[in-house]
Amino acid sequence: MPVVPLALLPNPWRDWTTDTERATGAPADYVVQSVLAGVAAMCGAGVRVRVTPAWDEPLVLWLAAVGEASSGAS
Repeated sequence: MPVVPLALLPNPWRDWTTDTERATGAPADYVVQSVLAGVAAMCGAGVRVRVTPAWDEPLVLWLAAVGEASSGAS
């Protein structure tokens, strides 16, 4: 299974993700998903992401944390 590239996250999210992972025992990818969901929710539907100069999309993010029982998915 690939490891979440935490070095790509800016601080304070990198430190927060690492601290939350340690404190809860949830894998870092579940923690990062919650950060991304929070950012998308705060931005709302009015924010658009420009992928290329000719292509932009509304910031809509669908996430699902799926894992074995006691994996920290909930």
